[in-house]
Amino acid sequence: MNISMVIGNLGRDPELSHTKDGRPMVRFAVACNERRQGEESTMWVNCLVFGKSAENFARICSKGSQVAAVGRAVSDEYTAKDGTQVRGFTVMVSEWEHHGRREKRQDQDQGRGYAAQLAPPRPSFEQPDDFDDQLPF
Repeated sequence: MNISMVIGNLGRDPELSHTKDGRPMVRFAVACNERRQGEESTMWVNCLVFGKSAENFARICSKGSQVAAVGRAVSDEYTAKDGTQVRGFTVMVSEWEHHGRREKRQDQDQGRGYAAQLAPPRPSFEQPDDFDDQLPF
């Protein structure tokens, strides 16, 4: 099964174009940050969306937007201008979500993880003084 999920920030504005038969398509690159043994690295993942979804993506998302994209990985191989062979992959996106723009938060500087940054604050519930916790059955 070939399923890829990418969550990160757009490194540039999406590039909307059309296929030879006129279908809309958009290309974009997602920066996926990873921290290992105290060092942070960034992997860039190329993505491609087709159809009405591509038009919506180009309209809604821009450089710096946080996105989640799901699709299948397809291998790429081409010859660069200097004659070297370049290999990589592109995610052919079938579903995506826009998560807003990345904003610097204080807890990022304190080493809290990505999931902790996205987690909403827990509500505090206070029971009324006359609360009876006895069940009637």
